[in-house]
Amino acid sequence: MVIKDYPDFPSNPSYTVSKKLPTGGKQGATTNVKFTTKVEKDREAAYVVTLTKDWDITVNGKYVKSSWKYYVIPNKAVLLESIDNDNLPNLIK
Repeated sequence: MVIKDYPDFPSNPSYTVSKKLPTGGKQGATTNVKFTTKVEKDREAAYVVTLTKDWDITVNGKYVKSSWKYYVIPNKAVLLESIDNDNLPNLIK
């Protein structure tokens, strides 16, 4: 349910997917970004799904990592917390 809104993330939580994504700076500059999915069982029919996007770079002294945490029940997913730093790589001069 959560993955359909985030197609870059692996649907299998035991995999990590790496993709080259563009950054700021010289034209054509890229970095390898790691996409991971973590699933924790919360209750009988409930799960906590965490999506992490690790850019593996530091911009202006801040390590670039984004994450989204969802509480998932059979017919509903609720965003519990999100940290979106995906704009930072574009600040590279």
